[in-house]
Amino acid sequence: LPSHAARYRAVLARYAALEPQAANLAPAEALALRLRLVHDFRQALLRDPRLPVAALPRDWPAPAARRLFCRMYAALSPAADAGAAGGRRAGGARRLPAGTDRRDRRAASRPRHRRRDRLGSREREATAVPDYLFDPAPQKALPVQGTHALYPVRRIFCVGRNYAAHAAEMGGEVDREAPWYFTKSAEALCQSGTTVPYPVEDSAVIGPITPAAAAADLGPRRIWLTVNGERRQDAVLSDMVWSVPEIVAHLSGYYHLGPGDLIMTGTPAGVGPVGPGDTIEGGIDGLAPVRLVLGPPE
Repeated sequence: LPSHAARYRAVLARYAALEPQAANLAPAEALALRLRLVHDFRQALLRDPRLPVAALPRDWPAPAARRLFCRMYAALSPAADAGAAGGRRAGGARRLPAGTDRRDRRAASRPRHRRRDRLGSREREATAVPDYLFDPAPQKALPVQGTHALYPVRRIFCVGRNYAAHAAEMGGEVDREAPWYFTKSAEALCQSGTTVPYPVEDSAVIGPITPAAAAADLGPRRIWLTVNGERRQDAVLSDMVWSVPEIVAHLSGYYHLGPGDLIMTGTPAGVGPVGPGDTIEGGIDGLAPVRLVLGPPE
């Protein structure tokens, strides 16, 4: 029992660590995460149904997931000692976790073989989780200015040579027939204010997302960047060859753009090398700036 109790506590600790992530996920992903946690509880009970449930979280954000666990508990817990949390009270009623609704209590009072049958259809399918070879990477997200919400990032598109002066310093010319693009992995996303080892793999450095209603007209605003306080880049957004509406319209001809997609609209002239120990800061007038510190190589 001690080893099983330790495993059960580990499951609860995992719940406490992962559940806050569910608030930042899409509804389907959040449900999958919670069902995976319910599946872990079920496996712990299968190993030793006498384990106590006193530590079960009392305010699960997903009532359906809690009801599902209570039904599993009722179906899997055999008669145990009267003093055990999973045992029976006086009169033969099974003790269930706090918050169990009437339907679950009726299910607990039915014959054991009927309750076990109820676990075979939808509940069994709902708790099935993919057998990954390793844990998937957590969802990348950015804060939204003025709110507590996070913006989950799906894809990052980048526009190349969108400033004529930058194209010239790189020895190229601007293609005025159509913009051209490259992409970055969402794993390259790096929030402002962090320190990353050199060379930089997290190369999509972005500050908080500002709602469009709060941004007003961006055209005449300055875009700038400094390295260790020295100005390296300085331009205005109206210098872009392709405007934001033109980029969105053109890119939509190749991809179905949707929530979670980001478009990085290009960099002005003034690019140059950076190294370990450098502090890079940049911004657009009126918007939250970005800041990145380059640490030593790993």
